[in-house]
Amino acid sequence: ADADADVPLAQLLARRDTVLLVSFMAAYNLKSAFYIESVSDQIRASLGVSSRAARRLDLCFDVAFPVGGAAASLASLVVLHRYRDRDDRVFGVVAVLANLFSLVQLAPYVVPQYAAAVLFGPARTIQWAAYFHLLVKRYPDAAGGRLIGYGNLAIAVVGDGLPYALTAFVDHDAGTAHTLAGGSRELKYAAVHAVLAVAIVLTSAAFYRLLRDEWRADAAAPAAAGLLAHRRRRCAADRLGNDAAKSPAADDEALTDAPASRGTRGYVPPALAPTPATAEDRGGDGGV
Repeated sequence: ADADADVPLAQLLARRDTVLLVSFMAAYNLKSAFYIESVSDQIRASLGVSSRAARRLDLCFDVAFPVGGAAASLASLVVLHRYRDRDDRVFGVVAVLANLFSLVQLAPYVVPQYAAAVLFGPARTIQWAAYFHLLVKRYPDAAGGRLIGYGNLAIAVVGDGLPYALTAFVDHDAGTAHTLAGGSRELKYAAVHAVLAVAIVLTSAAFYRLLRDEWRADAAAPAAAGLLAHRRRRCAADRLGNDAAKSPAADDEALTDAPASRGTRGYVPPALAPTPATAEDRGGDGGV
């Protein structure tokens, strides 16, 4: 964040991590807002359950949403503290919960809908906690407030404005024909949630991969620097050794060190020692 202190706000907003984070938040907030607005109607349109069973699902959601959110607020503190140096793991928890909720909610059965109602509160709470954590940590303090403001504005435009358009799409000419444009409410609900689920999968996967690559690069940097320093020291030592081998003083040092290697004081190399006198050198008769 300190390195970006002098970067213009427009460049910070155009950064890849900013775009991916806000895109994920917008997609998931749109999914959440549309789910809150239409869950009761969708249960009755898609599951074909009795009014009593539908009311039980409504009650489960009404209770699980605030209770699960309150419990998840404590869990989010644990996650953010434990992985304070690992943005990829913080967002990994968010991505798992968000995609699990989206996929479970697509199933047109009662039990998965209960699971979706229970998962919704924790997933939404941890999602927003991680969002503010990443914004504060990854950007300079001077631009943090404005980044949050512009990011929340984009999320609100998509997440709070488009649910009305989606609801109008579902309600438009519903039941006139079994086509996507004017088909049953069940088919339209399934199509809308499927598209939103795909958007959440794509944006969360792209942002998680970016964070993972950043962490691997940061982890590899100290090891690469240490290896480079080791290679430089080794090259320097090799150069010193080669220079010493080429120096004329190397031969003198070898001669000086030779007695110590032989263990005999005053040792002279064989090439320099005098040869013994032969019989011919002494006058011819030798041993006679």
